[in-house]
Amino acid sequence: MEGMMCRFEIDKSSVVEWRWIVDDLKSIPSVVSGLVFEEGSCEEVEELIVNEDEWENVRSIEVRRKGLRGVKSVRLNGLNGLELLRIESGGLLNVERIEIGSNSLNGGIEFDLGEDVLKNVKSIEIGSNSLTTVPDQSLDLSRFEESERIVIESNSMTRFVNMTMNGLNDLNEFEIGSGSLNTIEWIEIGSNSLNSLSSFDMSRFVNMRGLLIGSDSLSQIENLRLNKLEMVEIGSGSVGGVNVLEIGSNSLNSVDYNTLDLRPFVNAKRIIISWNSLKNVESLLVNPIPSLMELSVGFNSLSKLRR
Repeated sequence: MEGMMCRFEIDKSSVVEWRWIVDDLKSIPSVVSGLVFEEGSCEEVEELIVNEDEWENVRSIEVRRKGLRGVKSVRLNGLNGLELLRIESGGLLNVERIEIGSNSLNGGIEFDLGEDVLKNVKSIEIGSNSLTTVPDQSLDLSRFEESERIVIESNSMTRFVNMTMNGLNDLNEFEIGSGSLNTIEWIEIGSNSLNSLSSFDMSRFVNMRGLLIGSDSLSQIENLRLNKLEMVEIGSGSVGGVNVLEIGSNSLNSVDYNTLDLRPFVNAKRIIISWNSLKNVESLLVNPIPSLMELSVGFNSLSKLRR
């Protein structure tokens, strides 16, 4: 039967070559601690499925340039002992779907990803209680420039502080489960970004302090809820499709935040400002909003607004 050649590392010292049956990337010899997929290796594999009980002793995975270029779908389960995942530019070039199972990749893992790696991924799904120990404090989703769907289930990715989203104009589904990304404090959305997304529940970011949205972005968002923020900046031409704007209690009370600009919300039907918010705002910038049907201001909000 035809086979394929991959390189293994044993005890991080000696290197062996192993010929695999084409359809079997599962049963790795227990002595193997590292996998290296060289250029042209394992090209016949279209779906890479990795379970911890089958790769239990693997501590490092490296994909070299043009390695595993036939793979279109990757599914990882477990691998909590993995210490290094390195993918060079041009590796896993044709992957379109990534699925990380629950309780996975929670060891002291180091990611080393080339600049163009994963740029063609269209769907990402991360199970609950996964990627909870990633040391990097910045999450840049911009590298997934072709993504249409990103789903993060509950209690995952709990070490990130900043999140950046530039472009991503094909993204039409972005779901965040309870307890996930709960350490995010700052979100930056670039200009001309996220213009296919109709729903973005920012209330999931329970510790978020600041939101920056560039110009001509989030044009399809209908509902926008902002909770406990210190600072918001919205560029021209953005969030023009919002029907409901809700500012949660105890929000935007920073001393330096003294002007509220509602001009971007040209199609709003409801604007709701909850209790104890915008207490330092002295001036209000607003254009006529013909569609506005409800403006609600809670107790002790906008208390310094000049008439």
